[in-house]
Order: sequence, then C-alpha cells, then structure tokens
Amino acid sequence: MIDWLIDQWYDHRVRMITTIATVLLVVGGGAGFAIWHSQQLPEPKMTKQQTQIEINKEPSHLYAGTWYSDRTDGAVLHLSKDSTYSSDWLTSGKWEISGSTITLDDRLAGTYQLKMKTIDGETVLYDASGKHYWYSTQKQLKARQASTAASKKAATKLTNQKWQDVLTQGEWKKDADQNADVVSMTITDTTITEKYKGGKTKVHPYTINNDRTIADNDAGATIVIALTDSPNMDYHFYLKDTGKQYTVATDITYGSESFHKAYDAVTLTQTGVTKADGESGNETSTSTDDNGNTTTTKTTTTETSGWN
Repeated sequence: MIDWLIDQWYDHRVRMITTIATVLLVVGGGAGFAIWHSQQLPEPKMTKQQTQIEINKEPSHLYAGTWYSDRTDGAVLHLSKDSTYSSDWLTSGKWEISGSTITLDDRLAGTYQLKMKTIDGETVLYDASGKHYWYSTQKQLKARQASTAASKKAATKLTNQKWQDVLTQGEWKKDADQNADVVSMTITDTTITEKYKGGKTKVHPYTINNDRTIADNDAGATIVIALTDSPNMDYHFYLKDTGKQYTVATDITYGSESFHKAYDAVTLTQTGVTKADGESGNETSTSTDDNGNTTTTKTTTTETSGWN
C-alpha cells in the first residue's frame, strides 16, 4: 500500500501540489476577506452625552453667553448659540467667529469686530475701536475695574512726582528770545526765587492748588499755584518735555516768560513704571501695604489664536 501511494505521488505530484495550493489560497483568502470585512464595519454611534459634548466645543456654543463691558454706559452683549446676538450697545443681528475675531453683523450699522484676548488666564473680548473690554462674568469685570483704577491712581502719582521733580530740581534759565529782567528761577516746594539782571533776587512763597493742577502725561503738565501775598490769584507753570530739554512758561513774572533746563539737571525720584507699560498691552499697579512697603503687580495680556 505504501509503495502504491508513493507511486501515485510521483505519478500525480503536479496535480496534487496544485490542489493543495488552491486549498491554501481559498482558506487564506477567506480569512483575509473576513479581516477586511470586519474593518469596514461602521463605528458605533455616539451617545447623546457624547454628541452634546462635541456640540459644546463648537465656537457658537463655546463663546455663547452674556458679556459685560467696561464702557461708561455698562453695555451688555448677549451671544446666542444660534449665532444671533442682542445688545443695548448695537442693533441685534448675527455673529460669527473667524480665527481670534468675533464679527457682529449689525443689520443697520454694518459689521463690528471684537478681538479675543487672554488676561490672567481668562478670555475677554476687546473692542479696538472704542478701546473697551468685554468680560464673561460680572465678577471678572469688577476685578478688572478695581485693578484699572488702582493702576490709574498709581500712574497719576508717578506722573505728578515726575513733574514735581522737574519743577523743583536745578535752575530754570530764561530763553534767549525773552526780554524780561528775570534771567533765571529756582523753585522749591514752597518758594520761587527770581534772579534779575545785576544780581538782585526776589523770593515768592507759594502753594500748589492741587484741585486745579493737571499732570497730563509724560510730555507735559500744568501746575496751578497761588502766591502767599496774593492768595486769591491763580498763576501757572506750563511744563513740557520737548524731547531735548524741559521747558516752562509762566505768568508769575512780568508778562508770560519761558525758561528751560537740561535733562541732566533733573534726577527723577519716581519708582515703578510709566505710561509706556500700559501702552504695551500690560497693566501695572503699585500699592502700599499696612507696613508702608510698596508692592508692584503686573497683569499679562495676550491675544489668543482663536478656537481650535
């Protein structure tokens, strides 16, 4: 029997090899088809909860809600999930997000844009046209208003200190085109000393009228004073930083005289920050604790890249 099988193998080996290969091919192909078919099966449907989570990630839902502005009229903006908005600031209309910009399509006044920014980790909307911010909660708005008020108070204090330094340090020299006899002035916190041609001097005690004094900005200020011998009369120092030197025009002397002094005549005693810090997009405020120590805080403002 064995010899017969061997003979059959040699006589029909080509046919048998072909048959075996065909069987293997069919079996392998069937397995491959089963695997391919299993990969084509549809993914299971999301649950209602999963679907709602995905919907909430959409821009129209992510930024929908009530936004509170720092405008003087306290305007409020309500963005609805159906891409409509209402406001006591603009006529109602449609809104949409593109990148980091929210566009309000006012049906009467046209489009208006608000830029998304991040302040201390919180998303806010910035009105570049009106220079106002919109906050997602009243708590955030009040916190920012308090910070801004403290920052403005600190900035005013620093600006006032600068011009006090400019006014009282060094000697004011008469401009070359002036004809008055006063050739120079030195000013302290309480007195004005005029020096005349020939060496004569005259001293005027004075007080600053803080209610009328205006420290405009880093480029100029107006200081209103009253002389002790004429307390009911206002006089003025009009101070300027020309970019080359400090100047002052005053009506204390006969006529309106103007004087100047070089930058190196003044050593500013102010500490902290100047107006430029606020212009860079960040705000800094200084405060004094119960022990008299000065602390400085700075808020970081950045633009967001929009919804991802």
